[in-house]
Amino acid sequence: MNRGTTAPMVDQQAADPPRSRPHPYLTHVDGLRGIAIALVVIFDVFVGRVSSGVDVFLFLGGLLFLTSQMRNAQRPGGPTIGQSIIRLARRLVPALVVVVATMLGAVMLFWPQSAWSQPFENAAAAVAYVANYWLAANTGGYDAVDGDAPLFQHLWSMSVQLQIYLLILVAVYVSYRLVAARNARHRRWRRTIIAIVAAATAASFIYALVLHQVGLQDLNYYSTLARFWEIGLGALFGLVVYSLNGMHPATRTGAFVLGIAAILFTGLFLDGAQEFPGPWTLVPLAGAALVIVSGVTEPDGPRGWRDLGPVKLLETPPFVWLGTISYALYLWHWPLLLLVLSVTPAQPFSAASGITVIALSLVLAWFTHLYVEKPLRQSGKPERRAVLRPGYIKRALSHAPNAWYPVTAALAVVGVAAIATSPLSFGAYQKHQANQILDEVDGLGGYEEVYKGARVNFAGEEAPEGVPIFPPAEMGPDGVLDAAALDGCVSDFDSTTVHDDEDCWYGDTDADETLYLVGGSHSEHYLPALDLIGKERGFKIVTYLKVGCPLYFEEKIDGTYFEDCMEWSADVEKTIMADPPSLGVFMVSTRPTVIDGGGVEQVPDFYVEVFKRFSDAGIHIFGARDTVWLTNPDGGMRDPAICVEESEDPMACGEPARASLLPWNPAVTAYRGLDMTHLDVNGGNIVDEWVMTVMGNIRVYRDAHHFTRQYAETLADELDRQMFDDPVKADDLSDLGREPGPLTEEELEEAEQASSKSTSTSSEKPTTSTTPTTTTSAK
Repeated sequence: MNRGTTAPMVDQQAADPPRSRPHPYLTHVDGLRGIAIALVVIFDVFVGRVSSGVDVFLFLGGLLFLTSQMRNAQRPGGPTIGQSIIRLARRLVPALVVVVATMLGAVMLFWPQSAWSQPFENAAAAVAYVANYWLAANTGGYDAVDGDAPLFQHLWSMSVQLQIYLLILVAVYVSYRLVAARNARHRRWRRTIIAIVAAATAASFIYALVLHQVGLQDLNYYSTLARFWEIGLGALFGLVVYSLNGMHPATRTGAFVLGIAAILFTGLFLDGAQEFPGPWTLVPLAGAALVIVSGVTEPDGPRGWRDLGPVKLLETPPFVWLGTISYALYLWHWPLLLLVLSVTPAQPFSAASGITVIALSLVLAWFTHLYVEKPLRQSGKPERRAVLRPGYIKRALSHAPNAWYPVTAALAVVGVAAIATSPLSFGAYQKHQANQILDEVDGLGGYEEVYKGARVNFAGEEAPEGVPIFPPAEMGPDGVLDAAALDGCVSDFDSTTVHDDEDCWYGDTDADETLYLVGGSHSEHYLPALDLIGKERGFKIVTYLKVGCPLYFEEKIDGTYFEDCMEWSADVEKTIMADPPSLGVFMVSTRPTVIDGGGVEQVPDFYVEVFKRFSDAGIHIFGARDTVWLTNPDGGMRDPAICVEESEDPMACGEPARASLLPWNPAVTAYRGLDMTHLDVNGGNIVDEWVMTVMGNIRVYRDAHHFTRQYAETLADELDRQMFDDPVKADDLSDLGREPGPLTEEELEEAEQASSKSTSTSSEKPTTSTTPTTTTSAK
């Protein structure tokens, strides 16, 4: 899944042209915007890579925005900074609210409730123009998304653009007041603005380069500071382009061809998701500059085919029309693509499907432009004065093109407020549903008597039938995550912070005995059980947790390097060695063969190396056999919550145990000779060799491979027994079920058949997710 592209913000020269234009109108820039939006849509739908449209839009935004705001600031009677912000919001917000509200309605119509939480949160961030920060905090990098992109992921770029525009507005108006307005030295003010923007652009470029070099590309991609230089470079270019003279026809043609080639082919030869906004971004930006320059002529000069050559193509109606609807087209195309994919998940995405998405996006974009964007343009401009005063508001409304303007504006404001607060409302709704279930089972003896989870298998307890599954499938992350995740004690993908302070202690936090919970999220999801054990036995649990990082110091099983994880692992090892736990470390001892969770289990060599380091240092290890990762027939991760919600038979959401688990725990032979206790609680949700996603009325998985907090708590008694009362030591082969050694041909064949059975069985049963699962490019 790739990152998405930037939004084509409304054109400053086309949306609201001044009555007297000091600069010639560059019609071919509209056509260039049409080229850019065409690249964005085609690459997103068909290619699956980041196109250069993202950078062209940023560059054009800077080129048009700074010059127009400088004219506004110095024009007598021109708008104030408050008026400029309102005008900007008037052009952008209504169309965005219409699209977001419409797509949220489609989500509620076509998607199960368990899939609503993320779209509503994403929508709230989008209308508040902080989508880039929301995505950076919640997605953990697009390589980890596994095809399930947020519905409004593409709107992160609009957040970045608006944030930068506001910075530019402040710089323009504040500097004008401090420099030009006091002594009317407009040339000095112009030089001041150039210096400010140039310095900020250079600093932003260096910042983006540093983030890229140190491996913080996910942060780099979303960062407002890292993206500023692209808009800043366009702004500086816009200050000089209008003073350029026309080119010789041959030079003009060469510049156009070279520029268009740089724009068109960037997405094919560069991985923008990994390179932008780094130095390679200069390729499409230089291409855009060449195309713009190739269309510049002498003031009032002829602009026929003979005069302009091939650049005249950009002034033809199809390209100009695409440029005109580029903002609305950008808003519509990505969520429509995800919606089509979600309602036809079992079908391969065909060329016909892609063409349908594009055609529908074009139609909706044109209607949005005609009936949302255009009606909200004022027919005139109110005089310069402070905003939010009755006189100003009355004067502004008097310039409305029709009587519907106040109503539409009011609806836009209400829409922003409603969408921005929707996660709070949805969260309250989820909590209410959960409380209703708990109230319902009170008459049956309460939660502990109804919801047994793993105790059904491990303790022989019986769970009553005919009660609602808990936690309900529609419950959001806060209802199923463990305490470490909710307390901020888990380092993100791009973080190397070690969280081991008192806020990240669990169990009996006053105890002297200590157990360290170490590794990635598959160590983390045992915390609810360990917390109960620690409180019962009187030991403290200190967490050393990082997303996607099971503690290693070399390349991963797919041959790649996770540098942030390696740095974090080194710091954690140093900390543990300096202050070892009294009881030991708790870590996961196995993992699937394939990096994304497919295939049978294995023990990677670097796991053994890490465990050996602790054992050699006299630190005992509690090694937990990894849980089963649920996969779709296409190899992607399955969302069991959605499956459980949609299916009448919860067994249909599982898979054969032998598709993932060997007939014995491979850790028992791999770690022989180490000071280690083996743990295996997979039996808690396996019935007749079938992995259950609901056990004892409790939903086992919160996603494809992590326990819900509620199920993990029911593992406490069995985990306690295996850790302390009846431990299986590293050299104890009594539970192996066979002689130690590599897989026999028969066992390999059995594992392959089980995996094949899992694929065919899952595809026959109603387990298909109705949320997007695609490898198409995402925003």
